[in-house]
Amino acid sequence: MKYRDLREEVVRVARRMSESGLVMGTAGNVSARTPDGGVLVTPSGLDYAVMEPEDVVLMDVDGALIEGSFKPLVEWPMHTGIYRARPETGGVVHSHARYSTTLACLNWEIPPLHYMLAVLSDEGRVPLARTLHTGRRSSLATPPGSSEARTARACSATTAPSPSAGPPPRPNPGPSCSRRWRSSTTARGRPESQYC
Repeated sequence: MKYRDLREEVVRVARRMSESGLVMGTAGNVSARTPDGGVLVTPSGLDYAVMEPEDVVLMDVDGALIEGSFKPLVEWPMHTGIYRARPETGGVVHSHARYSTTLACLNWEIPPLHYMLAVLSDEGRVPLARTLHTGRRSSLATPPGSSEARTARACSATTAPSPSAGPPPRPNPGPSCSRRWRSSTTARGRPESQYC
């Protein structure tokens, strides 16, 4: 099996995403670019709690299956499209976090409310990709909607929020990775967010 360490990291990130409540069930997905340009993706429909490194599917950047006994995640076109459009990207995490999903459904981007958002985009906000289609699930392959979403390291999408792209996962991400944005809507219909 190729890329054992990277497969283990994909499984670890997927489990952590599930355990932290960023997804429920088998929603969301994780991928990583291999050193030779392939893509490791979580399999479709497999519970993260029982997923093992050998279950992670290896594809090429055009979507051809190279290795794996499971079907690749349904949203593989989004992942491979991001890798094709953004050569610097080493990993993609697509969550369905409750509050970012709520904001995306309201067509609101996450505003620059905290300095930590500066690591996600040049303007310190999480832009909204307004052009995601649900039919082929591949419209992020362009990559997403607005020019801000094309250059940001995270974006929300109106029909399937929160793909994030960045460098390859680190073995020890440190305490800041366990923090997350918590957002809610006030009685006046404005977003209220805090970093926790």
